[in-house]
Amino acid sequence: MNAKTSPPPVRLKPAVRNDGSALSKAARREIAAMSGPRSARFLRELLLCWAVIAVAIGGAEWLNHWAATVLAVVVVASRQMVLGLLLHEQVHRLGLRGRWGDTLVNLLAVYPLVATTVEDYAAVHLRHHRWPMTPQDPDFLRKQGPDWTFPMPARRLLGLLLRDQGQGQATPWQGPVRG
Repeated sequence: MNAKTSPPPVRLKPAVRNDGSALSKAARREIAAMSGPRSARFLRELLLCWAVIAVAIGGAEWLNHWAATVLAVVVVASRQMVLGLLLHEQVHRLGLRGRWGDTLVNLLAVYPLVATTVEDYAAVHLRHHRWPMTPQDPDFLRKQGPDWTFPMPARRLLGLLLRDQGQGQATPWQGPVRG
């Protein structure tokens, strides 16, 4: 399916479209109580994440065994996912407050993980929430075409995974990804 023949946008319920008028007063109060930054909890999660990474790497070094290294890789990968989730939470202003909060999250969660910033990710991600599953949704547009058509042949999926490991470029042993 290409961009010219993409399916029409899905009709979403008002609450999903961020239209609070469809919610009861009680539901709005409940959501308001859960909203807003939780700075202490966020900082605790961020520091715990790095502590787990340090222990996993240190433990693998200390044990000096291939199985410990494999386990450390899995543990570190899971903590990298948490760092990505913390970036997402910061974009939604659920982490640390203000510009200094964004700077701290950039230094401790974002820069070690990906080549972006809280500010740059927010510019794209918040458009996704503003216009979900419409042509204005950057995620909806990006996830079109043959790379996002499932099911797909296992060989093609493996090629896509290998391409992603090379930061979006074909790896020397792989060549270009073909359908």
